[in-house]
Amino acid sequence: MRLFAMSLLLLLGAVLALGAEGDGEYRLGPQDRITITVLKHSELSGTYTIPPDGVIDVPRAGRLMVTGQTARELAALLTEKFLEFLKDPDVAVTLSEARVKHAFVLGAVAKPGQYPVTAQTRVTELLAAAGDLVGERAELRARLVRGKAIIPLDLPAALAGKTPEANPLVQEGDLLWIETPERMTVVVSGQVKTPGAIKLKQGATLVDALAAAGDVLERPEKLSITLQRGSVKEALTWGDVKKTLQDGDVILVERLPVAQIFINGQVKSPGTYELPDGAGVMQAITLAGGATELAALRRVTVMRRDGSKQQVDVSGIVNGQVKDNLPLTAGDLVIVPELTDKVAVLGMVQRPGAFLLAEDRPLSVVEAIAQAGGADRKAKLSAVTIIRRVNGDPQSIKVDVNDILKKGHYDKDVPLQAHDIVYVPGSKSLSLMEIVQSAYYLGVLLP
Repeated sequence: MRLFAMSLLLLLGAVLALGAEGDGEYRLGPQDRITITVLKHSELSGTYTIPPDGVIDVPRAGRLMVTGQTARELAALLTEKFLEFLKDPDVAVTLSEARVKHAFVLGAVAKPGQYPVTAQTRVTELLAAAGDLVGERAELRARLVRGKAIIPLDLPAALAGKTPEANPLVQEGDLLWIETPERMTVVVSGQVKTPGAIKLKQGATLVDALAAAGDVLERPEKLSITLQRGSVKEALTWGDVKKTLQDGDVILVERLPVAQIFINGQVKSPGTYELPDGAGVMQAITLAGGATELAALRRVTVMRRDGSKQQVDVSGIVNGQVKDNLPLTAGDLVIVPELTDKVAVLGMVQRPGAFLLAEDRPLSVVEAIAQAGGADRKAKLSAVTIIRRVNGDPQSIKVDVNDILKKGHYDKDVPLQAHDIVYVPGSKSLSLMEIVQSAYYLGVLLP
């Protein structure tokens, strides 16, 4: 998600930097090559390639912002400048070589990124270039961002090719944004077939939540259903279709409590809880408000009253796919430890340091650099190195982050492992031993 937001900011910045062509005239931009001709004044004439900042330096006229102007507008501006020292200057501006035009696609598509467009490219063709849609088409929404304007699109009509208006032409710098409907997360715990966190549409009810959780395991009359919303609990009736659920709600489907257990560590509400017969570690964590962001769910320990203990992996609690949901008995103590696995990000970044490695979501090289505040402007992103111990020896893995960010090659973004060291070099590079030693001081040790 963090990577998605970062990509959106970069693309929107590019969109706003390009000139609109809504009036039909070609507007100049970076990489265009133009020729300025001042009749009888060769010293004022010349050919220019417009740089990324859009500013060219014209003799006697000074530095001029030309991005976003038409050739006619630029000629008028130059004429005005030259009138200060010439009588009736005759100025012509011609486009010698046009740049390649691009538009952007972001959101629920197979390959989000930047794509070349022509004057005949339509929305559906841009979608096809991005690998088509991802998800349920009936639920997707589309918007075209053009400069500061946002244009809603009828996506089903565009795909069906009903009218040209439904499938408009794409202009340079347009951003086609395919949105998925906003969903909420509800936790269903207890006597259901697949307990855990589930995603529901806005406006969903108890019936929707129980259906998504695979229905209950007992006859309804043998169950109690409780809705926990923050610190408030409310009893619900089986088949209730009037109570609308909210994001973060917890639905407890229980039999009579028969066992008292204790839970401590990285949960939101440590303490003593009563669990129904047959409930396991996952239900205990859910009753305790769920795990914190620092919870190491792969290393949860259950201590029995007889002094024995057992370690279990409940990392699948976030998607309801726990395989080792150990049943608890009266008097058990559940300990949820804190994350300890780290990666180091060193070199030309804003905040070098060590960062915790989450269990439920892989951290990539690009995301790790973003967590370190982003790269310094002097960083050589084409030569980023991962140092990882393989078969007992430190090994270097080269990653071209420039290629990933500029060309959208996110399949080349390497997932990190515990104890990895990400080194972003600058004009001078550290030796392997210096990098490993720096990581050691941050508490990241190669295994």
